[in-house]
Amino acid sequence: MMNTKVQHRTILVIGAGAAGMAAAIAARRSAACSGRSCSITLLERNARPGTKIRISGGGKCNVTHRGTPQELLEKGFLRVNERRFLRHALYGFSNSDLLTLLLSQGVETLERADGKLFPISGEASSVAVAFEALLRASSVQQLFSSRVRRVERKGELFYVTTDEAFFSSEVVILATGGVSYSRTGTTGDGLAIARSYGHSLKDSSAALAPVYTVKPPPALLSGISLRSAGFAAVADGRRVERRGDILFTHRGYSGPAALSLSRDIAELCTRFGSALLFADLFPEHGVAELAVCRT
Repeated sequence: MMNTKVQHRTILVIGAGAAGMAAAIAARRSAACSGRSCSITLLERNARPGTKIRISGGGKCNVTHRGTPQELLEKGFLRVNERRFLRHALYGFSNSDLLTLLLSQGVETLERADGKLFPISGEASSVAVAFEALLRASSVQQLFSSRVRRVERKGELFYVTTDEAFFSSEVVILATGGVSYSRTGTTGDGLAIARSYGHSLKDSSAALAPVYTVKPPPALLSGISLRSAGFAAVADGRRVERRGDILFTHRGYSGPAALSLSRDIAELCTRFGSALLFADLFPEHGVAELAVCRT
């Protein structure tokens, strides 16, 4: 039954993924530093927070990567405009800051040879649980199964309608994600809200998404992953490639190498209609060596 009474909050955060939870925690800390009284509510359409955190990295959650912020920008983001966009965020809250935050909740990390850092537990849920604990310690009200249906601006306040309640707020933070992996709750709601308030949005395309192929890999390979494989796409003489872990799925490929390349593949397919995929599953071994193994 809907509560028709308008509930006022200083800050409403819409979306309890990694960004939304971090925003709520940071807002509380900022308010505490300024000595200001501040009520914060986190609205999440799913039944619990951190849905994508729990499935990231194949359920192990590669939380960050070693290196300085500048090294992360140069090695992790190949496009200059992306580096400019992310520079302030990475210097404002670095990978070291994130590790310190997780360690404060007892989450230790393990560094792989390729520089990726995972929780030592091997469970992505330990990262999500750490953020939940930080939210509770920050006295952030969390409301789940609360899908936002409408955001209106009247005077100095925003009015937010969910399936169960009405809120007014001085500040609304949109942290709803994009439109990928809709079964986790990212169906583009926040983008529609942002557009309604005059924000300009570029057309979205696949990025950090599994790669589906016309002819999927053999079913017996589904679920098998390979470390440090080469993955490339070619269309009209143009070639893009990545190196990293590859996971065979029943519809194509996933894993870091495929996810990282998915944006380029989507752009090639949009421009040229299709793309050919190539994989070097054993980059450390030559053809002659593999031929000997086969015989």
